[in-house]
Amino acid sequence: MFEWLKGVSGVIFGGLLVIVSNFGFDFVQDRQTRQSLISAFIGDIVARQTIEAQRLETWEDDLDLLITVDALRKPEGRPWLMPEEPKGYIIFEANAGKLGILESPLPEKIANFYLISERLRAEIRLLSGEKILAANTRERDRAVKEHRQTRTYWEAAATDLLTALRNAQ
Repeated sequence: MFEWLKGVSGVIFGGLLVIVSNFGFDFVQDRQTRQSLISAFIGDIVARQTIEAQRLETWEDDLDLLITVDALRKPEGRPWLMPEEPKGYIIFEANAGKLGILESPLPEKIANFYLISERLRAEIRLLSGEKILAANTRERDRAVKEHRQTRTYWEAAATDLLTALRNAQ
């Protein structure tokens, strides 16, 4: 007598099972995507810290030498301009659209870090150019001071972001 009810309840139960399993699959997939994204950013930032620190040390030594002797020319045997910059922000650019799956404040911290990185690069380009070398001592000293502040801020932002990313793993 109630055979039709068994059929309907089976359909409803089956539909609910599909919905729940899809939700569970999406949850697991989102979690894996978040973890992969976090790992990619950790790797990128650690690499940037290492590479940029080495590049900046050499460049800042040259800059200090130039300012100390006030030579306003290239030190012999060493190119004045920075070595070739790393190729863009590949990890950030490839994953910028996925930042929304990360919990706050990670997206903000990530964007902030890359903005500061670009500012640091822009300052280096400015300080490596002929115009700044020809500028008066006061202008040059102000630009160098701003660069050093940006570098300190960049290092702090990198450390803060790495801590936040590792805590989110």
